[in-house]
Amino acid sequence: MNKPETLLDLKPSPSNPRSITPEALSGLQASLREFGDISGLVWNARSQRLVCGHQRLEGLKRSQKLAFDAERCVVVGETGEWPVRVVDWDEATEKAANIAANNPHIAGDWAGNLDALLDELKAELPDLTAELRLGELAGEQSADKEAEERVELPPPKSAWWLIRVPLSVVEQATPAMEMLENIEGVQVDATVR
Repeated sequence: MNKPETLLDLKPSPSNPRSITPEALSGLQASLREFGDISGLVWNARSQRLVCGHQRLEGLKRSQKLAFDAERCVVVGETGEWPVRVVDWDEATEKAANIAANNPHIAGDWAGNLDALLDELKAELPDLTAELRLGELAGEQSADKEAEERVELPPPKSAWWLIRVPLSVVEQATPAMEMLENIEGVQVDATVR
C-alpha cells in the first residue's frame, strides 16, 4: 500500500461534498490548535474518561466483538483497528474539547454537489446508501444555504474569477488577459497545472 510522502500528496478529493466558510474555518483552526485532532477516540488520562468518540465506540460495541490492545493503545475489532488518542486535560478543557468535537459551526457546510453525489451513490451502492441513511441528506445543502443567507455579511469588495484556459489556446486568450491587467485595481495571476 502506498503512503503519502509529502504534504503535497494529501490532495483534496474533487468530489468532497463539504465546504467551509472563513468563519467556520477560523473556529476549526482554533480547535485544532487547542485540542489537536478530536475526530476519533480521545481518552483523558487525568479524568479516566472518554472525551470524544462516544457514538463511534458505541456503534463498534454493538456491531462486533472488541478488544483493547493496551501496548499499541488501539481498539481492535473484527473489521479493523481504531487508535485511541490519550490526552492529559483538566476538566474544563475536557468539556471544551467535547463540545468543539460536536460543534456544527466549525464543521463546514454541504457543497453544491451533494445531491448529485447522492444520486450517483444510490445507483451504484443502493444497499450501503440506505444503510448509511445517506438519502436523508438530500436537500440539506439548500438548508445550509438558507441558514447562510440569514447571516448578515459585509458587502463584498471584490470578485474573483478563476478561468481555466487549455494550453492549446493560451496565445489566443493572452490579449484578453492583458486587457484586464490594464484596468486599474485588477489583479491577474497565472499558473500552469
